[in-house]
Formats: sequence, structure tokens, C-alpha cells
Amino acid sequence: MSKAFVLIVIPTTGRASVRRAVTSALNQHSSQRIVVVLDAPDNMPSLLEGLHDLEVDIVLTPGGVGGAEARNIGSRHQDSDYIAYLDDDDWWEQGYIAGQLAAISAAKRSRPENAVFGSALFHRAGNTPVAVPRVLMREGEDVAVYAARRRRVRFGETFAQTSTIVVSRSAFELCPWPADMRKHQDWEWLARLQDHSQIELTQSAIGRVHVEQGAPGSVSKTADWDASYSWWKRRLSSTGSRESGDFVATILLRTAIRRRQWPLIAKSALLAIRHKSHAAPVLIALAEFLR
Repeated sequence: MSKAFVLIVIPTTGRASVRRAVTSALNQHSSQRIVVVLDAPDNMPSLLEGLHDLEVDIVLTPGGVGGAEARNIGSRHQDSDYIAYLDDDDWWEQGYIAGQLAAISAAKRSRPENAVFGSALFHRAGNTPVAVPRVLMREGEDVAVYAARRRRVRFGETFAQTSTIVVSRSAFELCPWPADMRKHQDWEWLARLQDHSQIELTQSAIGRVHVEQGAPGSVSKTADWDASYSWWKRRLSSTGSRESGDFVATILLRTAIRRRQWPLIAKSALLAIRHKSHAAPVLIALAEFLR
């Protein structure tokens, strides 16, 4: 496993933080290649200036294809045994890749291909980083249901995010990133990987990933009620789980309140009640009225 060749894919629009991401990836593994996928071609001059002394490949998209398709493009740039993904505002500690490959090697497997996601240190502005998740996914648990769970006001009970994902090359080829998704791309991709009959999805406790919340230009901070509702409808609405209600309250109701969109507030509130959201997500959403 230590000799496996790893392709590291970092999509970006050219944010300055990409240098930190690339630097953290450079010393990960003895056999690796880093590809930075620029989804804003006009920013090529500044990207070249920022990365001029670092050993990376830079690939251009036509522009505006989004993070998921940028990752697909980067993943096809060069053959490899494994592919690791890193957002341009996150960074890894040394030993992260080795740890994830070891987790793949140690995992119980009933399917031929591998995918793993892991733990992280979650950074909020002005606060001490928080180790997440506090609870790992149960064996056989639906990863979408796991990711949506929010039983406490305190963040971090569960966690599933792009910069903790490593997959085998064949797993990617069998199940590329969902390029049609505007939101929740990482949760949807993990769910598709888990659903695939040839792919074994596991979770590791490797915590050498630093995830920064709310960096300028972050897609995760861009509210899109319609896109989130579509994902909920497809992935969670029919599960019969309280996590379905948690997602409605934490994402849909909170977004509607933040924008003061009263018809959507009413619709989201009714859905949260119908799907029996835990109390904490409702409190989180209602707090938006105080902002």
C-alpha cells in the first residue's frame, strides 16, 4: 500500500488559500502528483504567480463548471492507484495520505473497490479548532442520513466532507462526482459510492485534515434553498428518519429565515414538524431571526 501512486486533486477559482492547500499536499506521500484545477480561467496569471515555485500541474476548465466537475476533470488528468481530494481553503497535516491508505487496507471488505472518508479539525473564525466528528457512522448506516444528523446545538456530532475523501481509481471510474449538483456534492457522492455494488465505503478516524468554515468564495456558505430541497427530496425525504427533519430545519428552514422568505419559512417549518426534527436544529434555525 505504501507504494501506491496517489493523484491529489485540488479545484480552485484562484483563491490565495490554494497555496496553503498545495503546500500541505506536497509532503504527503512518496509517490504522488498534485493537479490544481482552475475553474476561473481569467485568474490564471495570479494562480501561476502564487504557485510558481511549487511542483504542481495546472489544468483549466472552460470556466464555471463547478467543484464536482472540476474534480472529475482533475481526476482524469493522470492515471493513479488512488485519488485524494482537497478543497483549496483546507489543508492536511503530514501523514494524512498514509493514514487514509492504511485505513483502506485495514477495512473489512466485501466489495472490490475502496472509498474512505475521515475526521477533521474544524476551524471557525476566532475559535479553537474542534475535532469532528464526535460519533462515527454505524456499520450499515446510510451515509446521507448520518451526515444530516443534528441532535445537539453544538456542531460536529457527525461529519463528512470532501477534503477527507480518498478513493481507488476504479471507484472513481465506476462512480464519478455528480456534476449536476449545485449543493451537497460531497454528501451525494459519498451516498452514490455507498450505493454502488462494487465499492466499499468506510470511515476512518484519521484527523489530520484542517477544514476552514466560511472562507471567502466558499460554495458551502452559499445558500440555495431550491438545490438543498431537491437533494433532500431525493436522498432523505423517504427514509423515515428524524435526520430527514434535522436537514430540513438546519438547512432549509435556516436558509428561508435568513432570507426572510415567508412562504418558504412556512413550508420548511411544516416539513420539519412532519419529519420530526430534533429540537436542536429548530433552535439553530430560529436563531437566524436574531441576526
